[in-house]
Amino acid sequence: MPLTNYLLQTAIATTLFYGWGFGLWGRIGLLADLLLSLIIFFGVQVPLSRWWLKRFEMGPMEWVWRKLTYGEATMRRAPTAHVPA
Repeated sequence: MPLTNYLLQTAIATTLFYGWGFGLWGRIGLLADLLLSLIIFFGVQVPLSRWWLKRFEMGPMEWVWRKLTYGEATMRRAPTAHVPA
């Protein structure tokens, strides 16, 4: 998920803080900028990543990268074998 998270953070932050988006950088104060970033990244991105990785082996951008590099990649998580204790 690192590549997916990096690209998602970039898309969210540039939309929120740069002039072509909402242009909030410096208008709401540095502390508010930091808190907004933390809320979005840790309140949205971490739970979304955990949910995704419970269902799939890798993030969507990692899948695209692997598909373009090797020509094949599976997105679904392989079923885990139950090992009796």
